[in-house]
Amino acid sequence: MREILLIVHILAAAAWIGLNLAQFVFVPRLVRAGNDAAAAWMGAFVDLGRVYNTPAAIVILASGVGLVIDSAVYEFEHVFVVIGVVMVIIGGVLGARVYAPRGRAAQAAYISDDQGAAQTATEGIIRIGAIETLLLVVTVVAMVNRWGA
Repeated sequence: MREILLIVHILAAAAWIGLNLAQFVFVPRLVRAGNDAAAAWMGAFVDLGRVYNTPAAIVILASGVGLVIDSAVYEFEHVFVVIGVVMVIIGGVLGARVYAPRGRAAQAAYISDDQGAAQTATEGIIRIGAIETLLLVVTVVAMVNRWGA
């Protein structure tokens, strides 16, 4: 059972990181492609948070809890476990409080051809996304090295 939980945990984390990295590739290209493409992506971006990232985070949390419960060695108090739980919370807060509102604002700005507002919202998403991705990488390093265990 442990191996299955670990595989699921890793795949869900890869899904989260993968979408973050895809943002860095797709957003600049779609912005250059014009307002219609950028607006469509921002609408999809908001939807992806709900139908992709949220389920991935739930799977990460559930499989992580399962891994700790199934372990005779690891505890919820271990630093790497705490970092993982905190990262899931950070991801949820960013999704609800940053990405969704800024994504909707960017979409509306692209639709109305308000380039200043569109650029501000898009750059904010990218900047926060870069920080989140860095935190995800630190979380992966903590998990692999089992910090505090």
